[in-house]
Amino acid sequence: MQLNDYEQAMLSGEFGPGRQQALRQQIEVGEFFDAADFIEVSQVHLMADTESLGESGVVYLEELAALPASQCRVLVPTVTDPRGIDLCGYQRLRQRREWATLDGAPQSVRIEQADIQAFYTSPGRRPSQVDVVVLAAPQLSLLEMQHVAALLDGRHVHRQTDLVIATSPEIKAACDRLGVTARVEDAGAILLEGVCFYQMYARETGELNGWRYLVSNSAKLVNIIQGYGYEPRLATTAQCIDAAVNGRLA
Repeated sequence: MQLNDYEQAMLSGEFGPGRQQALRQQIEVGEFFDAADFIEVSQVHLMADTESLGESGVVYLEELAALPASQCRVLVPTVTDPRGIDLCGYQRLRQRREWATLDGAPQSVRIEQADIQAFYTSPGRRPSQVDVVVLAAPQLSLLEMQHVAALLDGRHVHRQTDLVIATSPEIKAACDRLGVTARVEDAGAILLEGVCFYQMYARETGELNGWRYLVSNSAKLVNIIQGYGYEPRLATTAQCIDAAVNGRLA
């Protein structure tokens, strides 16, 4: 990336190790996205909630806070995301002190392949039929769209099952150009852009289409969609495609 004199000075450490480390991280992100240079910003919104950051994130913030004030103060107006706890009022809700201090932060846990397989079989029962398969939440990336297209090549969605796929407008346009859209739609899938399944009148849409038994590769969606009248099941992407083609989850 092309850096101006001010950015070069920051990268060399003239403004302290905190800003030096922050710029290095931004450069890594910029190089990943083939950015040519930086642009100035007038304000910043950041997420710094202890529940989301975890112990290592809090340690990082404490290291920044320990620097001289001139090296760790923000340079533009900055606001934060809502926090998970009010440090002044959490006792009134009987929330635990360790939630505010991270004294009781959980220890690392090793996850084996068997644990992952057990997780897939944990939520809900395995339906005898599948009304709708949903690949969304989050919207699929280009690589995921290409993977789904490859799984559908030479196959067709079951006549009693719907396959709903959601992606972003930008990725949808790329899929159009690359022929991915045609491949998934020729197989009977419904490709939507710019939507999130559980925010698109999921209950009403399910009632209109007679959907009850839902299969998805999104643990987030499976957890949320139960409140909309569905009986969901979590599966891998390949299992989802098999379920859409066979009309049932093996």
